[in-house]
Amino acid sequence: MENSEQTGSSGFTRQHWTRPHWTRNRGKVITAGLLATGLLVWGFVPGNQGLALVCTVADNLGKPYVLSDCPPTRLDIETARQLKDYTRQALESRDRGQLDQAFDKLQKALTLAELLSQKNPDNDAWQQDLARVYSQIGNLEQRRGNALLALAALASEQEIIRRALARTPDSLDWQADHRDNLHRKGEIYQATDQWDKALELYRPAIELAGEILAREPDKIGNHFILTALHNKTGEVHESKGDLAAALLSYQAALDGGTVLAATFPEEPRLLYSQYKLHSTIGHLYEQQDNKEAAITSYENALATARVMIERAPQLKSLLLANLSLLHTMTGDLQRDQDHPDDAARNFQAAIDFYTAELGNSPAADKASRENNLHQLFALQHRIGNIRSDQTDHQTALTHFEAAMAALQELRELAPENHLWSMAIYTVHLNLGEEQQALGDTTAALSHFQSVVSNADPLVQNEPEEPAHRAYIAFATYYSGMILLDQDQKTAARAQLEQSQTLMLALMNSDWADDLSSNLMEVESILSKLGS
Repeated sequence: MENSEQTGSSGFTRQHWTRPHWTRNRGKVITAGLLATGLLVWGFVPGNQGLALVCTVADNLGKPYVLSDCPPTRLDIETARQLKDYTRQALESRDRGQLDQAFDKLQKALTLAELLSQKNPDNDAWQQDLARVYSQIGNLEQRRGNALLALAALASEQEIIRRALARTPDSLDWQADHRDNLHRKGEIYQATDQWDKALELYRPAIELAGEILAREPDKIGNHFILTALHNKTGEVHESKGDLAAALLSYQAALDGGTVLAATFPEEPRLLYSQYKLHSTIGHLYEQQDNKEAAITSYENALATARVMIERAPQLKSLLLANLSLLHTMTGDLQRDQDHPDDAARNFQAAIDFYTAELGNSPAADKASRENNLHQLFALQHRIGNIRSDQTDHQTALTHFEAAMAALQELRELAPENHLWSMAIYTVHLNLGEEQQALGDTTAALSHFQSVVSNADPLVQNEPEEPAHRAYIAFATYYSGMILLDQDQKTAARAQLEQSQTLMLALMNSDWADDLSSNLMEVESILSKLGS
């Protein structure tokens, strides 16, 4: 035995006995001996009794990773619990935007997952835990902007998946992990503009997703993922400028989504996906100048949105701004394709939205009010032109007056913006033409004079802009014709001569084609007035 001395408060030395070092470790020595003996007799003990003895001893030693053939011990179970806790904490930190804290938790989870994986490389549950930790690290690195580190983590996950599929090639769980791994790596390459590498991953992912869906058609997630992969592939083709291939991919996503939406009608997310795809396809058709196909796609998007709002009214506020733009785009195409009434209907739907928005926007929110008024002016003006072309002059007048009201408020909000002054003289010309057609020549002359008074200062400030002089030329032409009909020849001559001078000066501009026929008429009339 060993003795030791300690000095007490009285100054006397006292002795006490301590256990020898070897006796303090006696339990572990004995246990280690049992472990060695167990290993020796393992092969001689019938059944699994020898293995059970060895595993029990290893567990008592606190070394649950010594033998891969041992079943999970209490320490294994505790390790797995800690692993899940770290993983959960990492996801919570990630969702709060605390990416560094999330990374620290995942590193701890990775250490535990690797220990469990090493203990039994054939244990699918532990291998899958390890693969998913790598997957989450890859996701986190991507969010942190570390594309190379993200790909490295996903490569580690892929290797685990490869080994697992070599053991159990028909495992749906591992096939799904493989599909998702390809998907995530494709997204990283897509985000870094490496289009061809992204496609190299998306294509096998789509093939695998189709096979998984065929085996599990009732699982909604499988439908979502296949649709998402087609959509991602379409995005890559669109980014590469291959619109035809993009359309094929988007259409495949749309077809799959249509089946999915019919199978799960209670899921508004599916309808939203359909709405976006219809809109995207319409945009691509528009880029290809296939206007009728674009109109059909946009109308399908609008119809889908209406159904979605009926089923999930809470989504209405999120959609309305996009819907108003979609109504406008559809109306523009319909007007180009000579569907004026359909165009006017879509323009009016957009007007209803912007009118409501204007009423709800606070007076202090200048940017919002300016945007809403700008849209209202443009849309009212479009309908006014449609009705004017249809010779429905009274309705046209009403819409042009609404356009003018929006412009007047715009000019008050932003008097420094000359665009509103240009738009005002444009609408004055429209109003004058409608009043003239309705027989109110006094009102018509007033509007034509307003064209001149609004455009003339702009001519002085922007002499290089031909539009200002062109509108004055039109206004003085119309005024001269009215005065001529009223037999006011002197006043008519003055207006027509001013118009002639401006038109001649614009014959080398982009306005020449618009003005040439009017110029010929003015010259003929002035020639007669002079004889």
